[in-house]
Amino acid sequence: MVHAWSEDSPTIEPHHRVAQPDGIADAILRGDPTRAYPHVRRIVKESAGDMVSVSESEIRSARQLVEDNEGITPCFSASAAVAGLIRQRQEGQIKAEETILINLTGRDRSAMVSQQPGSDSLKKAVMLERDGGSYRPTSPIDAEIANLRFH
Repeated sequence: MVHAWSEDSPTIEPHHRVAQPDGIADAILRGDPTRAYPHVRRIVKESAGDMVSVSESEIRSARQLVEDNEGITPCFSASAAVAGLIRQRQEGQIKAEETILINLTGRDRSAMVSQQPGSDSLKKAVMLERDGGSYRPTSPIDAEIANLRFH
């Protein structure tokens, strides 16, 4: 998407595709963005947003910053968005007084799943919400799973 965005292309063209994407941000390495890109591009343009590429090192640093300041572990894909914001702020593209919204998903799925009782194959993510200075499961079922996973 960033390749197409940088050319102001309204669509993903063959030369924009990365044949064998590699990196730590799994959620943004998957699939073919051809169908989603026009919608994402429209939203980014309407909101005066931007798309930038960041390095693995920048992603890891951004993730650590969120962990240190918020006490949560965002997935690497969400951390890529934070890394992009950090870079654009450092380059002066974003002013200190601007309000920026970044959707931070929780930690990577492989770190979130827990085994269901009596099943070796069924996994369930535990959804949490902020409750003051800590987090709590969003439903009784998630509370039960969290109990099994963390106790």
